[in-house]
Amino acid sequence: MALQRLTDTEELIMECVWTAKEPVSFAVIIAAAKERFDKEWKRQTVSTFLSHLVQKGYLKNRRQGKTMFYEPIVTREEYVRKITTGFMRLWYESCPQALVANLAETEVFSEEELGEIQTFMKELDK
Repeated sequence: MALQRLTDTEELIMECVWTAKEPVSFAVIIAAAKERFDKEWKRQTVSTFLSHLVQKGYLKNRRQGKTMFYEPIVTREEYVRKITTGFMRLWYESCPQALVANLAETEVFSEEELGEIQTFMKELDK
């Protein structure tokens, strides 16, 4: 099954779940969103997004007593790889040199960081 792109809110919720590293309850997700992202979502909002994430195949849920626990099916690494690949195809026509050139021009990286990227790229060629 191909992974669907997530909305910004879905990504934040998934980040809370991925960071937990174990099945996580609804209450923990709400607390993590508040702490990490300063989000004060209503319970119904989070519930709706969790349902979407289960339907999209990103999460599985299980009830333990009165508490529902959520666990990722898709790893953070799998998702990052998918969105990075799509980003490269759409905006840089799959050309990594264009991406790095853009980042260098916009001064996202310091000279030292650019040097580290060059070293890293040379290491890949070996």
